[in-house]
Amino acid sequence: IILALWFQYHVGPSIVRRSGWAWKLYSLIPGTGKMVYSAWYDPCDQYDPETEIKLIEQCAGNAGVYRPMFLSTLFFSLFAIASGVVPSLNREAWPAKYCIFFFSMLVCMFIPSDPLFSQIYLWFARFGAAGFVV
Repeated sequence: IILALWFQYHVGPSIVRRSGWAWKLYSLIPGTGKMVYSAWYDPCDQYDPETEIKLIEQCAGNAGVYRPMFLSTLFFSLFAIASGVVPSLNREAWPAKYCIFFFSMLVCMFIPSDPLFSQIYLWFARFGAAGFVV
């Protein structure tokens, strides 16, 4: 939840504004800044950047929430299946699991929001949440 809030209110808007330390970190390597910017900005290109910058920041922030939630869903589902096959895996290798999760989070920044996060996973999460509540 903390990562999702951080992505929504800090990382997404700073990538769209091209400011802040998160943007500077990703723009250090040549070519990655443009990849990250387009991955986060493309689903928000329906808004006018001159007059609706707040809506673009909100759109990028919303797209930022889907990244850690998708990764958490994938991570815990895979390890639930793996621990069903090998029960001792649930108790072992937690430092490696943390490293896999956080490196996956860094890679997740480069995946375009459209269609994986803003169409496919969004609907999967909505139905999954409704099923969980029921």
